Amino acid sequence: MKKIFWIFVVSALFTGCSIINVRHITSDTSLTKKSGFFYNLPKTVVTVDIAVDKIYKIKGPYSAYADKFLGLKSVIQTNSTYFEISDIKLNSYSMPDADQYYFVETGKGFKNTIPLQFQLTEAGYMVGVNNLDIEFNEQSTDNTGVNTMADGDDINANFSINYNLIEKIDTIIQKVTLDTAIIEKKTLQKIMVEKTLEQKAKEAADFIMSVKESRYNLLNGQNEVPYSKEAIAFMIEELDKTEQEYLSLFIGKTATQSFHYYYTYCPKNSGLDSAKLLGRFSVSEGVLDSTRFIGKDIVIAFAPSKDTEYVGKFITDNINPKQKKHSFVYRIPEYAEVVVKVNNEEFTKSQFIINQFGYIAEMPYSKGMQLNFYPKSGALKMIKSK
Repeated sequence: MKKIFWIFVVSALFTGCSIINVRHITSDTSLTKKSGFFYNLPKTVVTVDIAVDKIYKIKGPYSAYADKFLGLKSVIQTNSTYFEISDIKLNSYSMPDADQYYFVETGKGFKNTIPLQFQLTEAGYMVGVNNLDIEFNEQSTDNTGVNTMADGDDINANFSINYNLIEKIDTIIQKVTLDTAIIEKKTLQKIMVEKTLEQKAKEAADFIMSVKESRYNLLNGQNEVPYSKEAIAFMIEELDKTEQEYLSLFIGKTATQSFHYYYTYCPKNSGLDSAKLLGRFSVSEGVLDSTRFIGKDIVIAFAPSKDTEYVGKFITDNINPKQKKHSFVYRIPEYAEVVVKVNNEEFTKSQFIINQFGYIAEMPYSKGMQLNFYPKSGALKMIKSK
């Protein structure tokens, strides 16, 4: 989505770079009776998205008979709940650097002949000087978390293929005295009693075997009806689903609930952040605040590439302390490897441009020069001189 940008048009005549004066804003900067505008350089913020799964292990109601009826030994025997980190994703975005605001003076020293045009983003980043044909998109970050529940079906439902009651026949013997003889009178009484858990398990196991047999017959063409290939595929798929549903009564089920934890961290300008504790991870409680003293440490660390080290030395060696007027400043950013470790073991890493790990340079400006800057990094993009 394109954002509205600000355009400043100031009449000016350039006789040299000294006509431009850009002042770095610090706590002791005085701008009394000065006219002009402000712009800033962006700094990089790193985001960490930690995806955590809460896992429920639920034993099947017939787990005690899994080995006896189906020969299954590795089944869930007890209910349990635990957490595990499934993924960690790194990303970055830019935001204004509070230490890098600049004031461009547009008052004394300008004449009304040549228009001077500036283009800034909504956040105040300098995008262009004397070049209004460029287009850009502002950045946006999406920190919307996902919290879903999967495979959480009730496995304790009654999956018995027949009624929950079974017919029981009892023989009732009554002794009847007739005159001097004693006669035994036998009566058969039928009552309905609830099936035992073992009977239900045996019934479910028999049904699983019948499903397996039906699938075998389909795969081997042992059917009286010549089904089409599509029909056979559909029936086999349904048989597989049914078998898994009934097997879960013996082997149990696993349900997963997903959580996302978001962290943002802005490294220091020096790039000397050896490690920063984000939080802690507990198998029993999940991601915890860094103030909790249980679980494993979740740490973010930065390793600057130092590719701009000699550039920084060149800039430092050529600083003129007597220079009174300054031109537009821009960033020379640097790459850095960003690593997230859990319990001192590397979980994920990536490379990003970290603006504040680089250096700030000054661009000498001359009459009619066009400049473009990258809004995300503040780096110089294009120079065009007439």
